[in-house]
Amino acid sequence: KINKASSALLGAGLLWTIYALSMGDADKVSEQLGESLMSTAQIIFFLMGAMTIVEVVDAHNGFEVILPPVVCCGMPAQSQGARMEAIDAALANVQALAGDLPIVTSAPSCGLMLREEYPGLLRGFARVADVSARVHDVHEFLWKLHLEKKLNESFKRLPASVLFHPPCHLRAMGADKAARAVLKLIPSLELVEIPERCCGMAGSVGMKAETYDLSQA
Repeated sequence: KINKASSALLGAGLLWTIYALSMGDADKVSEQLGESLMSTAQIIFFLMGAMTIVEVVDAHNGFEVILPPVVCCGMPAQSQGARMEAIDAALANVQALAGDLPIVTSAPSCGLMLREEYPGLLRGFARVADVSARVHDVHEFLWKLHLEKKLNESFKRLPASVLFHPPCHLRAMGADKAARAVLKLIPSLELVEIPERCCGMAGSVGMKAETYDLSQA
C-alpha cells in the first residue's frame, strides 16, 4: 500500500512497479479504450527479465514485445579494457537486432552502449548505424507515444512521494528528461529529485572489492 507519507528511491525495478500500479487492470483498460486506440505494432525489447516493463508496453499499450537472443551489451568488457570481448558482444547483438523495429531498453548502460558506443566500436560495419539509430530508452519511447497521443494514460491516482535519482548513463543519453515527464503524468505522484551525483556503480567501480569504500561514499 502506498500513501502520501511513503518515500522510496526509484531504481529501475521500483520505478516501473509504481508506473504499472498506476495503470490498473489491463483487460479493463482495453475495454475502456477500445480497439481503435490499442496499437498492434511490434518492438524489440533488449533486456531480459524486466517483466513489469513488458507489461506496461505490451498489456497496457498493445505492443507485441519481441525478445531476441541478445547477449550482454559489452559495456562491462569495454570498461575493463577487454576490447575484443566487447566487439564480439556488439557483433552478436547487431546481428540479433537486425530489421526495422524500434529497439527499446530499460537499462541506461545498455542503451548508451548500443546507441553511442557501438558505431565507434564496430566502425565500418554496415548494420551498426541502423541498429544504433533505432535504440530508445523506454522513457523516451513512452514519451514519444504521449506526444503522438498514442499512450494509454488511464492512470489511477497514486498519492505517493518518491525520490528520483537519474542515473549517469540515463543523463548521458539525454533520456532523464523523458523519465521525469513520464512519471509526472501519474496523478498525485510527487517527484522529489535528489542531487545528480554518481550512484556508486560507475560502470564496474561498485562491483570491485578494492573500490567498495569509494562506491559507498
